[in-house]
Amino acid sequence: MTEKTWWARKELTIAVARETGLNRKAAAIAVDAVISGMQERIAAGDRVVFRDFGTFSTRERAERPFTDPRTGERGTAPARRVVHFRPATALKRAVNGGGEG
Repeated sequence: MTEKTWWARKELTIAVARETGLNRKAAAIAVDAVISGMQERIAAGDRVVFRDFGTFSTRERAERPFTDPRTGERGTAPARRVVHFRPATALKRAVNGGGEG
């Protein structure tokens, strides 16, 4: 069994610093600016598109009934907006080893 790995803001910052030649502090500022800008635009209802990676957007989720599994109490979950990510074909292909996406 292989060990699961993950990438967080720290690893992204290190990669940006390595690829651009920026120091880590400057790279951290750049990464934070990109993430902040994405959050602002998505929260405003805009789509954020990264070619060959994917598209972030929001979708409306309708009000729906639910049952609390602990108490059996029934209720209604309110309508809300949720973040949606649609991967680009190039990302799908990369994940699947270059085959069909």
